[in-house]
Amino acid sequence: MAFPEKNMEEPSPTPQILTQNPSLSDYLIISCLARVPRLYYPTLSLVSKRFRSLVSLLASLEALELAKARSMLRHSGHRLYVCLKSSNECRLFTLDRRPDQTLTNKEKNMSSRFVLVTVPTIRSLRDGFSSLVAVGSHLYNIGSGSSYYNEPSSSVSVLDCRSHTWHEGTRMRVEVMPLTVAVLDRKIYVAGIREDSYEDVFEVLDTETQTWDHVPLPYRTSGNYFYGAARSACINGKIHVITEDDTFCYNPKEGRWDQREMSLFYQNAYCKIENACYSASRGVFRWNDGKDCWWRDLKGLVGLHSLFQGGGVRMVDYGGNMVVLWDETLRGEKRIWCAEISLERCKNREIWAKVEWVDHILTVPTNYHSMNVVVATV
Repeated sequence: MAFPEKNMEEPSPTPQILTQNPSLSDYLIISCLARVPRLYYPTLSLVSKRFRSLVSLLASLEALELAKARSMLRHSGHRLYVCLKSSNECRLFTLDRRPDQTLTNKEKNMSSRFVLVTVPTIRSLRDGFSSLVAVGSHLYNIGSGSSYYNEPSSSVSVLDCRSHTWHEGTRMRVEVMPLTVAVLDRKIYVAGIREDSYEDVFEVLDTETQTWDHVPLPYRTSGNYFYGAARSACINGKIHVITEDDTFCYNPKEGRWDQREMSLFYQNAYCKIENACYSASRGVFRWNDGKDCWWRDLKGLVGLHSLFQGGGVRMVDYGGNMVVLWDETLRGEKRIWCAEISLERCKNREIWAKVEWVDHILTVPTNYHSMNVVVATV
């Protein structure tokens, strides 16, 4: 069963230091900033326009040095992002280690090793993150309109995860209400509905050429198929658009639509890691590599399901490991928990899991009701 290969690392950007002429005082500030944990970069960016420029420059320089080291080691780093939505705002975070030097011994015992750090957003994104996906070292926010009223939009905003700077991307050809997105072979597939005609729309963005194209549908519809679509997955080299009633599979290589191959209806959360799809439902973890029609239990996670007493479970591939996030409501606040799980495949077709760490990484008000998790390669 052939699965799509992982995204290849993108070429390093042109160094900003070569196109700028910082003054001596700027070099002194950069020298000081270089000693500050990346955790505080978003806050420092708010000091002034000059600081924001220098922090962006420093982040770019750090990214270049890391890219050089990783290219020599043939290793790619991964950065996890979490989007949280409430009734009146959306906030974007990235997972980072809590700097030990800022904590007392007592605080170290009470605090988690990891924390979610706020990522600054541009004004056009304050209305919401309609559909957020990662392609290489960039996050794409497809349809940056108001997600609360499901307003149609054609806008695309892009975050460079190496410098945490936003820019406007190539707009979609038509305004749609984006319902779900998926990434395969560095292309972004969007299933949505046009507001003017209520027709189903399936569009694809080639991130290499930054051009949109239309994918013909095998039927004529007035929004009866994609309406209610909330999830999509890349399985066996096909895009699976999952609705409340059915699953539609598109084969990009052959340019045709197929019948569904794998049921994902009952699963609360799922992700694909290498050549297997993993799911979590009611605290039970299962996997399927497409060789059988049934799902197998993931071994080694006895007792972990007791932690999933809340809701909002999300799973994502984190460099070959599985990261699981969920929330817990306690005493009028909502706590976001995170666990990183390593996987080992055995010869008897069993997959054993090991919890590497579990942490409470953020506390938010209870009105935050939705969570989206993506991982970028940096």
